[in-house]
Amino acid sequence: MIRNYEPKEVIKKIKEEKGEFVDLRFSDLFGKWQHITYHVSKINLDTFKRGIGFDSSSIRAFSLIQKERP
Repeated sequence: MIRNYEPKEVIKKIKEEKGEFVDLRFSDLFGKWQHITYHVSKINLDTFKRGIGFDSSSIRAFSLIQKERP
């Protein structure tokens, strides 16, 4: 059974487990799993509202760091 956790529950669990890092997982446009890891100090209730930015230049089909010149 899949359960949707409320943001407060996630933060509480991180503290209970004395977590140091949070690994966020997602799939790219082709369905390949990707992940990014953040220190727990970056995770708070506002994180769940505003989201977290990341450098997507190394993910296939996302923006490149440098665009090729013709």
